[in-house]
Amino acid sequence: MKYLITFQPNKYNASDRELIINFKRGLQRYYKKLLGNRYHKHKDQQYKMDIDISHGDNPSEQTHPHLHINADIPTAHINGFMRYMTKWLKTYYPKLSPDCRYLQTDLDKLRAGMYALNQAVKSYDEKDLQAGNYIV
Repeated sequence: MKYLITFQPNKYNASDRELIINFKRGLQRYYKKLLGNRYHKHKDQQYKMDIDISHGDNPSEQTHPHLHINADIPTAHINGFMRYMTKWLKTYYPKLSPDCRYLQTDLDKLRAGMYALNQAVKSYDEKDLQAGNYIV
């Protein structure tokens, strides 16, 4: 199932690089818990994601980065994924605001994708995170 997930740290002047690195580390630990120690061998079982870093509509001197993620996650796993990633990211960003929305129709998917791309400063997918091409 397709979901639009937003993780907003609510921390001004936060680093884009640290945000994506913290997300990647949390995702690796989640996969390790879900798929076992050799999770990197099971790329076919890992979720398909498009990750966009956005700064919102703030002035340039007050950057407020957050993540918009279009993810294809099974319905049975979405609650565990959100709970784990929220707990992980709250260790770095105590004021974190998570949001998860189910995209029912193709129109919802299109609108979510266009919104994320219009707001995006930088975009990634799961292959970029696996290959290490996530440094901003």
